Amino acid sequence: MATPKTKHPLPLYNHLYSSKEDFQSQNIEIAKGFNTVHTFLGKKKATFVMDRGYDRNMIYEYVQNIGHHFVTRLNDNRYLIHKNRRVKVPDLAKRRKGKINFKTEIQGEKYHLKVSHIKVKLPVLQDMPLYMVVVYGYGAKPMKLLTNHSIKGKDDVLRILKSYITRWRIEELFRVQKEEFQLEKTRTMTLSSLRILYTILNCIIGHYSLAIEKNNYHTQIVLARARPSNKLKKIKFYLYRFIRGVSKILTFDTVGIRYFHRIEQRSNQLSLL
Repeated sequence: MATPKTKHPLPLYNHLYSSKEDFQSQNIEIAKGFNTVHTFLGKKKATFVMDRGYDRNMIYEYVQNIGHHFVTRLNDNRYLIHKNRRVKVPDLAKRRKGKINFKTEIQGEKYHLKVSHIKVKLPVLQDMPLYMVVVYGYGAKPMKLLTNHSIKGKDDVLRILKSYITRWRIEELFRVQKEEFQLEKTRTMTLSSLRILYTILNCIIGHYSLAIEKNNYHTQIVLARARPSNKLKKIKFYLYRFIRGVSKILTFDTVGIRYFHRIEQRSNQLSLL
């Protein structure tokens, strides 16, 4: 999930699993995540924006059955039904050259995109009307997105494209976890301990994202402590700077949390049980 204004990541669900610990399949693990978010949202509808790794029949059927929308980047080996004929995705994309012009910035780079859409169906969901959005200008090959959102005009097409562009903030979330919190260097004795640490990490990042979204005096103070070389107006993703600002503030703390929380002092003597 992304914050409404600044589009910073808010982790709603995280789960680390092992292929040796009561593991059934990756699809079941993914379904658990969908169920958790579905329960959290209650009666509200969500749009699950997914990369090519989620281009699976099971996922399309599952999201449709629980009453939500999806926007998924398609693999080139996928077949869709168009005018009662099975057509491979790249061949179908060639029929649309992009009538809508759209300028955007993705991961710090500016792009001039051309976008079109075409009505399609999935072989496994032939009763459900779908649309494929074709995007030229990002990479050598056109990007193909599949959605069950209704498309009636230009605004709907761009709304779907913007949803997918926002998904790249998830990639930034993973980079923050690895670079700022050194997640890949974390070692624990048990999988349970690693899960706890990962949950705490995501809670911290979510808290920082909400602070950035509020953009109050406290937020500005933390960002200023990072002593950046670039001005704030030149960046759109503030998590790195906010984390470094917090780190700068904490370097002056020499007493830890003992003034805020009583810590039990354990005896150094050995005891026999």
